[in-house]
Amino acid sequence: MPKKKAKYLQEIDPKAPEKPTHYIVGLNKPPGLYDNLKHKLLFSFKSINLNTSILCFNNPHLTPKDYHSFLLKIKELEEITYQAFKDGTKYYRFHTVDFNNGSVSWTLNDFKKAISINYAVLEDDNVPTCYQFDVFEEARALGYLGYNGIFHLVWFDRTHSTYKRK
Repeated sequence: MPKKKAKYLQEIDPKAPEKPTHYIVGLNKPPGLYDNLKHKLLFSFKSINLNTSILCFNNPHLTPKDYHSFLLKIKELEEITYQAFKDGTKYYRFHTVDFNNGSVSWTLNDFKKAISINYAVLEDDNVPTCYQFDVFEEARALGYLGYNGIFHLVWFDRTHSTYKRK
């Protein structure tokens, strides 16, 4: 008899906290942006994509200057709250990535592959919302919000290729 998928950690481990403190792709869905507005931004590199695609952090076309500019932006952003980040939409260009939008170059399945080893069994309802924000020039960072207000970086879109130009 197949095991029922656990929604939260306490279904796997009865001693686990009632609300998970860490987002585990496919097991639980983290709070949304509006649950984290008072927190300062905090970034995690645990989910960065290193598959040598155009969006990965080890893209051979990235230069030391690109990495330096990226890290300066992350350092700057960690000084503000999610509220300030959200309210500064025009400056940061922070918004969700709508994979159903015809102008988006990537699919939800591409995002699932980037964030989960078991992407084929990952149900769409358990995929966190993908967000993007301006880093510098045309460069964008993409990722998702996890528990405790942590933004998990996934992709570094140096050439702004996620959204097709009109």
